[in-house]
Amino acid sequence: MDPSKPAARFFSDRAVRQALLYALDRKQMVDALYFKHATVATGPIPPIQTWAYNKDAKPKYDHDRVRAERMLDAAGWSMGASGVRERDGVPFAFEVLTAAGSNVREAVVQVMQQQWAQVGVKRTPRLIQFPQLVSQITNLRTFDMFMIGFTFNQDPDQSVLWHSRNTATGGFNGFMYRSETVDKLLDDAVATLDQEQRRRLYHQFQNAFNQDVPAPILTSRKGLWGVNNRVRGVTVGERGLGPYTQSYARPWMKDVFVIDGK
Repeated sequence: MDPSKPAARFFSDRAVRQALLYALDRKQMVDALYFKHATVATGPIPPIQTWAYNKDAKPKYDHDRVRAERMLDAAGWSMGASGVRERDGVPFAFEVLTAAGSNVREAVVQVMQQQWAQVGVKRTPRLIQFPQLVSQITNLRTFDMFMIGFTFNQDPDQSVLWHSRNTATGGFNGFMYRSETVDKLLDDAVATLDQEQRRRLYHQFQNAFNQDVPAPILTSRKGLWGVNNRVRGVTVGERGLGPYTQSYARPWMKDVFVIDGK
């Protein structure tokens, strides 16, 4: 969304960003690519952060191809003879970077490419190594679009991604999203110890984020754990003591033991 970059001609328009999300059938991705071991994201905060998660965040972006097409038409992106939309002679065509090595992520990129092609948007994927992708996001910032997965800790603060101060070189807000409303909500939420007040602020943040769509949040993955029958006392997520029985992808081992003593 940096106005000085070529990709801003596509993504600086909020209605276009919303249309691109409406065009995606994320339920199909969950079912076919994650074998239902994921959920369609309702906003930036995932369900694991239960006290701050807002399942009713507005607006919602259910798959609606017709609505997406109408919004792109209204934004001035008309379907060209080649099947790719154009505005002022510029085709709606861009490159997306993602990290190589993940079969699921590479499949998601292909599905998104197909679904956006159906509404006249051409997306060309380019797979690069993960360190290169991080460097693009935080420093180089010569990309049109990137796709990446983030894992957050138990606390719902996401200032690292969405606060305007992190548009500075080295920050993860490499898409240059700036919102005074979002900045204030994020700052106010970390300035209070009142969890109920924080919950209200994070619900407002999720609504503001969904309205702006600075980045389409696709899915929230579910974790699969393989535990040998010898092992007892494993509790992960809400099956145990709530979401605080694990940090990132690591469960606490406090009560774990093996029944054969080995």
